[in-house]
Amino acid sequence: MATNPQEPASEGAPNSPSLADILFRDFKAMGVARDGKFHFKHLVTRRRLVLDEAGVAYGYDASGMYTPIDLADALRAVYPANDPSPFGA
Repeated sequence: MATNPQEPASEGAPNSPSLADILFRDFKAMGVARDGKFHFKHLVTRRRLVLDEAGVAYGYDASGMYTPIDLADALRAVYPANDPSPFGA
């Protein structure tokens, strides 16, 4: 299991891309919010990926507030259904 979010676990995939590689390849940086979270927009789906500086992903909860979520779940939510996330999620 990966301990560094920029180096995800790559069982069976020794050349798995880092989170930084994925962000530069597949996302447009939208800016930094007042709370310090970085907002990225997927170039194809235009769905947002929200990360903090430690690489923790965030999503909206039922009350409309950001809450930490699993990075694989966040990537699944932004990639097209026919294009699984680069982490094999």
